[in-house]
Amino acid sequence: MTTRRLIGPVTSMAAVGVVGVGLWLVNVSQTPAPHAQIAETSVAPVVAAPPVPAPSALPAPQGFPAQAEYVAEIPVQGRVLNVEITVDGQNAKAYACDNAGIETWLSGPAVDGAVRLTDTTGANRLNGQLRNGSIVGTLWVGERSWEFEAAQIGGDYEN
Repeated sequence: MTTRRLIGPVTSMAAVGVVGVGLWLVNVSQTPAPHAQIAETSVAPVVAAPPVPAPSALPAPQGFPAQAEYVAEIPVQGRVLNVEITVDGQNAKAYACDNAGIETWLSGPAVDGAVRLTDTTGANRLNGQLRNGSIVGTLWVGERSWEFEAAQIGGDYEN
């Protein structure tokens, strides 16, 4: 009687084992061999990545409109230093005044989106670069200097 009680569970476990081995064999037969994967990988074409521009490459400078006017207001010790820049072709003029002692006229070239202006003595100067329709730069009056951004207020607008 003990033999009969043992045959049922053993048969069930054997059946589960056979099914498990069968599933394992089906799975192994569907998986490619590792050496086949290497062969497929080595045959696949290599696609080159697009060239990346050098980090030091800067976008081409913007050019000034044929005629334009720019204005900046620079806060200076409780008052405002007004800067007006006029571009006409490849020449530019600027006037800076705070109505309290700072007043200077500057002139110079306006080429490739840059202005380099000085007064007649060379003691005062303005350097700026055209960026997104405004002139961004520095104004020096004697030993003092101020950063500014002058927005375009008139003239031919570049789009």
